[in-house]
Amino acid sequence: MEDTANSDSPISIQTLDRIRAEISRTKGWLKFLAVLSFVMAPVSVLSSFLRMVLSPAAGGAGLIGGVISAGVSILLAVFLLVAANKGKAYAGKGQAGDLIAYHGKLAIYFTISGVLIIVVLAGLVIGSILLVTTGVLQSLL
Repeated sequence: MEDTANSDSPISIQTLDRIRAEISRTKGWLKFLAVLSFVMAPVSVLSSFLRMVLSPAAGGAGLIGGVISAGVSILLAVFLLVAANKGKAYAGKGQAGDLIAYHGKLAIYFTISGVLIIVVLAGLVIGSILLVTTGVLQSLL
């Protein structure tokens, strides 16, 4: 059964302090993931470029994919970095605006990540169906 007795009550100071402590603990991980994403972006482009140079038959599509992947990686890293900075500000000052901005940036990050995962999974399913129905899979085996 759902506890609705406190659904309209304000958040206690103890709860807000706990939220600040949790955000303070996780902001470092957000920064770590942001820096990792920033580092992986040029690695993605370089790897795509090298693949194109070493296997010219692949053409420039791989390079375009690498650049798009790098752009998305940088975009997601920016959201994580801003969220980490807003989390740090909220943990330090306890201003509601910082908490709202922190959560908003994380919401955008997870929304974009979720949509990308759905697109990739759909592409895998469609690609698998095409492989099976066109007979390409049988010729590879």
